[in-house]
Amino acid sequence: MIKEAMKGFMQVFDASLPLQTRIKEHYSMRGMPWHEANIIGVRLAKDFYTNKFQDVLSLVTDKTVIALNATTVPGPHWTPENQKKFGVYPAIICLGYYPNAYGFTNHKGHPKNMALGQRVKLPCFRDHSRDSVMQDIEGPYFEPASAGMNIHTQMDFSNDDKIDFASAGCQVARNRELFLDAFMTALHNTAEGKKGAAARFSYFLTDGGFPMAAELKKLAR
Repeated sequence: MIKEAMKGFMQVFDASLPLQTRIKEHYSMRGMPWHEANIIGVRLAKDFYTNKFQDVLSLVTDKTVIALNATTVPGPHWTPENQKKFGVYPAIICLGYYPNAYGFTNHKGHPKNMALGQRVKLPCFRDHSRDSVMQDIEGPYFEPASAGMNIHTQMDFSNDDKIDFASAGCQVARNRELFLDAFMTALHNTAEGKKGAAARFSYFLTDGGFPMAAELKKLAR
């Protein structure tokens, strides 16, 4: 009885803490290193044929949370016909924590070094069932570090809510202005970011089961 009461008290206490503090505790409880800046993707999409930015891409520090509407799954325009036409075959990054997985890169349509490029091989799957969830026959397999499963935003003429061709597996933020001026600028201003080309950032990709997923989604712009 006392044990249950204490458990309830701790849940209330935790809910009263700032969001970034609770996320930091989540990292600690699961043995994930906490850094000056922590990149978190939350996959909420269930079917990428909806062509909407349903997921969240966030940057969390000890003091702030930047949450952006994003996609962590490909857009629906990568049909078999378009895959063959452009030689692009969409994939989805598996959920997990990926240390030192990204560094600054130049991405088409972005200012210099204002996107993040894949720096390690990443486990992925081919979503033949189109449900954004890996089935046993779909993976995982590893995309090499050169595969370009990057983190970026839309082109400057496509700041709407349609993914279209913006992602074939990249993590893509919907709001270009906030991604460049808030998200990427914050990364460049960290001690790690000041290393320039040598900077490395970890990525935690989770889903709706993450305890703070709904809060991040509510904050997302």
